Amino acid sequence: MFGALSNNDLPIAVFGLMNDKCRDEVFEIIKDALPEYRVTDDSDALSDEELKRVEIVCGKISKEKLRKMQSLKWLQLTSAGTNGYEKTSLYFDTKRLPVLTNARGVYTTPIAEYVAASMIMMSRSALSNNLCTRYSHRSLRLSLEQNIELQKSTVVIFGCGAIGRKIAEILKTGFLVNKIYGVDAVLAPLENFDLIVPLNESIKTVGEADFVINALPHTDETKNLFTLQYFSAMKKNCIFVNIGRGTTVVQKDLITALRKKLISGAVLDVSQPDPIPKYSTLRFQRRLLLTNHSSNYSLFNPERFNSLVLNQVMKYTRGEGLDNICPYAD
Repeated sequence: MFGALSNNDLPIAVFGLMNDKCRDEVFEIIKDALPEYRVTDDSDALSDEELKRVEIVCGKISKEKLRKMQSLKWLQLTSAGTNGYEKTSLYFDTKRLPVLTNARGVYTTPIAEYVAASMIMMSRSALSNNLCTRYSHRSLRLSLEQNIELQKSTVVIFGCGAIGRKIAEILKTGFLVNKIYGVDAVLAPLENFDLIVPLNESIKTVGEADFVINALPHTDETKNLFTLQYFSAMKKNCIFVNIGRGTTVVQKDLITALRKKLISGAVLDVSQPDPIPKYSTLRFQRRLLLTNHSSNYSLFNPERFNSLVLNQVMKYTRGEGLDNICPYAD
């Protein structure tokens, strides 16, 4: 009769949960759910030989360590995107790739609230007025078209995934805007959207928008999508908001559009390169609100992420399909 495997022989599962009040409790539940695994939260403590036995990774992991994980079956990312982990060349066995899942849904609420807040700030010229009042002790005189009333505005959202849909929900159910058009590959009707148009017709649609919100991921089709041609098609009072990917925008064209006042202003939480270099021309543009990839920050993210992971583990133990599975790029 064979005895049970010792802890040194068990396959390994690494769970780097986010810190919140229930973290330790969730970690213990995961350990109980995976009795056939040696469950740890410290990948740095694993030797190269132990890395070969890792079958599950949840959380941040270096790409160098990934290449040593010969037995990896499932990789759960902390990000909503794949951030390069979709490249098959990262993995030990490119013919037997692990299931790759992301944290889609964890960050949708803070990002959507960031968009709504930035729209209010920019529509009331709060950024420009604040700077002018601080340094010249007078209010900034603006032309009428620069002050947009949100409840009469039209919004075009590029990308109708989880984030785009949450933005539409907050804007529409909060009675903040009048019309919302979506730009997406799937043309089926969506709640809170008045119309969905395909990407190849979107340049016509942006001409109706008071706000253009980019929530697109980086793909071959979306790379360098927003060119001077797009910005020229927008209304002069239009405000461009990018919480998608910096690679979707030709940055020099956006700067030209701002300088020539082809659009009223812009909000960037992402850029190319990201983070923004210290002496980037972007830092010196007027009517531009810049933040450094922080639209997703929230005190509630750890709770949502740990809950997602726990749900994923339960599905994994039951042999069910996991949520948020991501395709590989090559």
